[in-house]
Amino acid sequence: MLRRLFSSSQEAQFLHRIEIPVSYSALLFRVTGTNGATAATARDLGRLKFSIRQQPVIDADADFLQALQNHWFGSIEFSSTASGAFNASVFMPRSFLGDKNVERVTKADAAIFETTFTQNLFDRIASGFLAELYAVVEEGPQSYNLLMFQQAYPTIAASQVYTDDLSTVENVCAAYISDVVSSVLTLVGGNIAQVRARKGDVTIDASTGALQAYTACKYAIEAAANPSASETIAEIFGLDKSSLSARLEDTYNLQVTVGSGGTCVPQILTVGFKPNPDRIGESAAEEADRFARARKSAAAAGKTRKLTMMEAAGI
Repeated sequence: MLRRLFSSSQEAQFLHRIEIPVSYSALLFRVTGTNGATAATARDLGRLKFSIRQQPVIDADADFLQALQNHWFGSIEFSSTASGAFNASVFMPRSFLGDKNVERVTKADAAIFETTFTQNLFDRIASGFLAELYAVVEEGPQSYNLLMFQQAYPTIAASQVYTDDLSTVENVCAAYISDVVSSVLTLVGGNIAQVRARKGDVTIDASTGALQAYTACKYAIEAAANPSASETIAEIFGLDKSSLSARLEDTYNLQVTVGSGGTCVPQILTVGFKPNPDRIGESAAEEADRFARARKSAAAAGKTRKLTMMEAAGI
């Protein structure tokens, strides 16, 4: 069930300390209004940030989060018509692929929600601006904090190859890529030609088109003609929700090859998690912490067994 956390009709940036229900499974942020002559876009919603107990857990563009949730859970609300209605929602889950993990907090836990809207949003919504934040109240166990962080590469010239080691989150379990073309998040018509990644012992090497086709199939993205044509993002790699482990790598290597058509600014969203010892019971927390500290040397020690986060929680 939904519980409203705040509502504001003021066209301004928001930095709210919010009182969240004791147990919740997701946040839903919604912006509505009436457009002027130019329709606002999803990218105009800018950046969303969320932190709990002074620890950032979400830091990503609203349009990338929308695209991700279109894959994970189904179509998220977005409609915008010039001189007509603007309705946009962003769903921010606290579980990986709906594995029933919830966030459990107390009144003493500081929860901060922050927006960085673009000026275009304020210029294009002529009247009736309303921003609302809801919590999806749900009971259940908590075994980890989900982390979702986006970063942008520097502008890469045509026909160039760019390589980097990414380490934005702990226990990396998924990564997604996109491009920005004419201020729109998209891979269709973009200039990313090839993607190569290495995470642990696994190597991913594919054209952008192949990644789009695979992503569309995996997440059952449907379109009238070509499923891949509807893609704004593609999955670089992603674990099954039953494979979460406190011994996953914290880094991965990514190589992006740019086509000859022009420059690009690749956008990368990485998903990971942090075991939550304070919330999963003392004995389970000790075990999860031991595995987390051991994961860097696990290979050298010859350990092969993985402790899933659900096991750590005693589920």
